[in-house]
Amino acid sequence: MESTSEFVAKVHATQAKQKKNQVRYGKGKASQKLQNVQHTNNP
Repeated sequence: MESTSEFVAKVHATQAKQKKNQVRYGKGKASQKLQNVQHTNNP
């Protein structure tokens, strides 16, 4: 059984990762969305 402080630290780390990923993949800020451009040279 883990202590409360360890659990809280784990939760905070997970939340930080989720926030970073949300911004990284553009759901947080529309201006930073990744462009999905594939096959631009198709005839």
